[in-house]
Amino acid sequence: MHILITGADSVIGQTAAARLAAAGHRVVGVVQRTPSGLDRRVEWVRAGLEAAALQRLANSADAVLHLAPIEPDVPHSAGIAGVVQVSHVAARAGARLLFVSQAAGDPALYRQAEELVASSWTPSLIIRVAALVSRQRDWMVDRTAAAIGSADVDTRVRVLHTDDLHRFLLRSIGSHRTGTVDLGTEPVPASSARRWLDGAGRRRRRGPAWPVLHAPLDTGALRNEWDFSLGWGAAEALADMGRTVVAGPVIPVAEVVTPSPGARASTHSGEFDDTIAAAFPMFSAWGTSDALPGPLTPMTIDVQGRGLRAAHRVTSEILGLRGELAGEWQHRSTAVFGHRLFTGVSVSEAVAATVPQAMRRPAVIARLSQVSRHYTRWCDDHSRLPGHAGGSWSGTTDAGLDTRLLLLRDRIAQGWTLASMGSLVENLLLRLVDRDLAGIPSPSEMTATPHLAQATALLAAELRRNPRLREIAKSGDLGALRTESPSAAASIAAAIGRVGHRGPGEAELANPVTADSPSQLLAAAALAVEVEPERVVVQGRRGLPTPLRRAEEIRRARELVWDVTMRNTHELRTALRAKGARLTASRRLAAAEDIWYLTLDEVVSPPIGTRLVVERRRAERERLQALSMPQTISVRWVPLPVADDDVEVGDVPVNGVAANGAAAHVTELEPQVQGQAQTLEPQVQA
Repeated sequence: MHILITGADSVIGQTAAARLAAAGHRVVGVVQRTPSGLDRRVEWVRAGLEAAALQRLANSADAVLHLAPIEPDVPHSAGIAGVVQVSHVAARAGARLLFVSQAAGDPALYRQAEELVASSWTPSLIIRVAALVSRQRDWMVDRTAAAIGSADVDTRVRVLHTDDLHRFLLRSIGSHRTGTVDLGTEPVPASSARRWLDGAGRRRRRGPAWPVLHAPLDTGALRNEWDFSLGWGAAEALADMGRTVVAGPVIPVAEVVTPSPGARASTHSGEFDDTIAAAFPMFSAWGTSDALPGPLTPMTIDVQGRGLRAAHRVTSEILGLRGELAGEWQHRSTAVFGHRLFTGVSVSEAVAATVPQAMRRPAVIARLSQVSRHYTRWCDDHSRLPGHAGGSWSGTTDAGLDTRLLLLRDRIAQGWTLASMGSLVENLLLRLVDRDLAGIPSPSEMTATPHLAQATALLAAELRRNPRLREIAKSGDLGALRTESPSAAASIAAAIGRVGHRGPGEAELANPVTADSPSQLLAAAALAVEVEPERVVVQGRRGLPTPLRRAEEIRRARELVWDVTMRNTHELRTALRAKGARLTASRRLAAAEDIWYLTLDEVVSPPIGTRLVVERRRAERERLQALSMPQTISVRWVPLPVADDDVEVGDVPVNGVAANGAAAHVTELEPQVQGQAQTLEPQVQA
């Protein structure tokens, strides 16, 4: 289907556009300004809702999804006039109109909007939603928090998680139903809602609040007519919103910049490859993390690439980067070529050159002080976020599994952000002692932790005391080890409990980890026995300069948060395995392991022809795996010569892939333009 979305520059609009595009629809998003994180699968058009401009866009659309707010004085608002224009345009185009109405808002305002939509000369569906909660802050979520904080004790509260709203938008777009449908959880007391928010650490916010928290919604049609169930109950949704705010760094990004246009870097480039801008031509495989070996799978590029870009946006803000340099750092400081990860040498050198001056700016000093002061608490809060109880997903509904997948992707991005912030501040603190340090962290610095090495060393020490156990460990025979020494078997089990989510290439979602093959840990311990353990001299912290002492505290917190990020990655890995089995049972996939060739949005919203997508990407990965990538790239890359007997493709396990951070194209539309140029009015400066 061809779908036109108005108000696509809002948080809800961007996510809706990405999900619908992932499901295989052709999506055109109308924006007032260029937002951050544009999805390349969406055609973005910067325009107002003037009739002529909008009509040209709607004429080829099957459905129009109106998400522009009608509340006055809120971001991206189009007002009631926008509803009139969109209704008129959809009717003239013969397109079905979907309108999201806020049941918690001003009844008179939203009733007027609903009547305009219902009386328009086009098939329409009004989706009336309860007060929205989300892991991403916007004006609607802030109004929900303010309303709950100020509500009377006996007030009943209905909420709706934006994950469920987006799932329903996907369902409703694919149907031909008209009329009105209500979305919301069962009502709960305001006192309970406050307790769930406060218990998760959510600070009370003052500001505009929704006037109607207990809207008279009839949600029976969701189950009876739409066969749709919510993935979030009220308690879980409110706690999720509260936990996300308190467990993440509160560093608002003032400017997310679109990077300079880049050129395709090779005739061998894959679907997920980044482009290269002439101003920042150099990339290197040095400094990339061992946690992300290539060639990566699409799922890994999607999930971990999103996390890296989130991290770079925050470090860009901490350092006060602006303009072209900020755009390049935020989007291509780590890039994907040939499904392998590379670090941007040119942009890293340019950013490093700004550090001495940045360290003298009051705003940068204030942000660094804030991070240094609160970093260990942020990491502790993040480490205490609850995980999935038990290792099995068999008792989780499809809706619950999908919402958990999305939650874990966001938590992994939070982990990357915290790890990157920690590395940056640690390096800048060390720079106060040694001015030669650049202070710019690489991915390998973010992900370096001693957890797996420490667990291996402890097991090796136990094996050194028993030659018989040492011989069994070399063979990797866990059964024989359990028979020979129950205490050693208990030590192995305890080690798996601590580091079972770690292992070689641990951030690649398709890779097995220690919990999948405990014999690997046993074999590693047997090898470590042959190496004489190093003597470690522990220096007392009391004699260290203050910057070094604080850097040590931040390093330990960063190691903790990366370990938690890998625990979340493994939980996502097991959840995706379960989802792959379900998609195979429903014949969407030929085999459960095919799920690694999709992106997470495609897993939650499978496109038509999913098997064809998998086949195409599998063939591309096998082609790229046969290439020997250069270690350094400047402007363009060509594969290195490689002997035929050095290439192994065949049944090599998958390693990772997903949507990268290359900029999407934004078209500006103006009326009365001749020829092929797509331009609409009025032009809005980004």
